[in-house]
Amino acid sequence: MGFSMGGKFALATLETFPDRVESVFLIAADGVTISSWYSLATYPAPIRSLFKSMINFPQRFKAIENFALKTKLIDKGIIRFIDSQMNTPEKRSRVYYSWVVFRHLNFDMNKMADLINKHDISVTVIVGKYDKVIPVQNMNPLIHKLKTHRLEILESGHNALIEESLKVLAK
Repeated sequence: MGFSMGGKFALATLETFPDRVESVFLIAADGVTISSWYSLATYPAPIRSLFKSMINFPQRFKAIENFALKTKLIDKGIIRFIDSQMNTPEKRSRVYYSWVVFRHLNFDMNKMADLINKHDISVTVIVGKYDKVIPVQNMNPLIHKLKTHRLEILESGHNALIEESLKVLAK
């Protein structure tokens, strides 16, 4: 099971040990589709340096955030989520290091679907109808290639998905 960035760990486990996996639960899972913002922040070294500097100088981040908001490059819902994840030096550091380290965890969805189909692995994908961080369509590159899957679209945004998912999974 993987939620958000934890989806990359669920996919990595599946890719490495497909014969040992019976079922996978992906809750607004990162790793199925690579966000252009994620790529921009983590791949080019100069941008990565700017991203790292935001740990200690959050005003840089706020300036970029304000520009993106004014120019409508980013939805207000994403800004709220970002602010909740970047409002302390510890959180900014955690985001930076996890994004930079995990940037190498990339998956071929054709290969992933082949493994799931070949090993008859049960897949449940849960997404939030109002999730701006990992929108529903981000799951399409995987689920459209699967023989079978369960897709649950909940009346939720990103932050409430774990709690809402537990209610669905308990049924």
